[in-house]
Amino acid sequence: MKTQTIYRSTLLGALLLTATAHAQNAAPPQLPAVVADADAAKRAVDNLTNSELFQGFTAASNELTPLLINDNPASKLVQIKKFDFSTETKKKLLPLYGSDHPLHFKTRIFKDGQAEISYVLDALNHRDPKSRVTTQISALTGKSVYRKHNTQYGGTASLPSIHVDVENEVQFYAHDITYTENQTRKDPGLWFGRAEFKLGHLSVDVVKKDIHLKVDDTVIKTDVKKRGTLVDVEVDSVTQSINWGGDQLGPVHSAYRFSNIDGKALASFGESQKRIAQSKMPADATAATTLRMFRTLGIATLKSGGALDIQDVSVQYHGMTAGLDGRVGFDHVQDADWDAPMSLLPKLNLHINFHAPKDLLMEISRRVVRSKLAAEAAPGSTVSDPMVEDAALEVTNKLLELPLKLKWLRLEHGTLLSTLDFIGGNLTVNGEPFRPPTANR
Repeated sequence: MKTQTIYRSTLLGALLLTATAHAQNAAPPQLPAVVADADAAKRAVDNLTNSELFQGFTAASNELTPLLINDNPASKLVQIKKFDFSTETKKKLLPLYGSDHPLHFKTRIFKDGQAEISYVLDALNHRDPKSRVTTQISALTGKSVYRKHNTQYGGTASLPSIHVDVENEVQFYAHDITYTENQTRKDPGLWFGRAEFKLGHLSVDVVKKDIHLKVDDTVIKTDVKKRGTLVDVEVDSVTQSINWGGDQLGPVHSAYRFSNIDGKALASFGESQKRIAQSKMPADATAATTLRMFRTLGIATLKSGGALDIQDVSVQYHGMTAGLDGRVGFDHVQDADWDAPMSLLPKLNLHINFHAPKDLLMEISRRVVRSKLAAEAAPGSTVSDPMVEDAALEVTNKLLELPLKLKWLRLEHGTLLSTLDFIGGNLTVNGEPFRPPTANR
């Protein structure tokens, strides 16, 4: 990935938020609920794809694609110097930005051969005349630097804010968005290195339904590593806080590694993607070609021992953490397995460890019970802590009764544990063959 793709990702995110906003008042109230929901979804999609924002974004993105996918700095610099939007695209960009060319590039070549490309995408402030949705996106700035005969790359991008507003009834807001990466190109023509995406804050407010969601301090890190002829991709993601008004949880953490990816197959996949992006094949031919590409990459990766190592997936709630780790892989995969997916099942090799404090389940039960008791309480009466504690304990014990009896869970020193394995077509839980509830009736 190169930082120029932030241009498309940013607008795509705004468009997705706008699509949700379009749906709010799209369904006629007299229709039955299911029909209304389906109609609202269709109207939202139609309104989005026909909107000035979507049309402008799509046109600009299509014309920028050849430049964005080019990772040869010399030819990229030539493309940038010659680049200009078509007359038709300029007409679509003008009502969005107040300018028919809102994307600005600057290039520099240094004596040592280092190349620097900086860019600015103007701020957008647009109100759709049909949907009454206002979209505001601050100016996007970024820089790309190629060093050491174009074998090293560094990039940064920054977007202060995105705001989507539907008549002050639905609000989407994101701010402090940054992206950085540092990579080195190695055989077989792939870029290896680290990248980091940060989102300072995301909020969603639906006034009529009293929905208020806030997500704070998200960081996603990736590291692509070369190991002989194989490639490993490590991903680490953490969100410090998710707040929905009455309660919150966090940090939420995930760390995993895609290991043993076939390097040559991955490089070939990337080159094929470029050719497709530059081609003018019809949609059905593009889909068929893409499917063949995934098939080739999938077979090569599984045959080389490709696996997903789950180092940690965890969430903290009121100071208590539940999580899991494990590994998912396949053994002795053959080319023919891709055409008969069920033949892969006996070759699946899965191992998962789960852990959660019993007190965490108890805490969730307390909150659910307190809310239920308060809703059912007579006017003027109060819900006491002992009432909540007794009811929560009863709920917790009831929830755990069957899983403990069937040995799906084990309780050790106040922690609920479970180990799940699927090997050779056989599923075991905590070292014993899985027993469904019906086997004990």
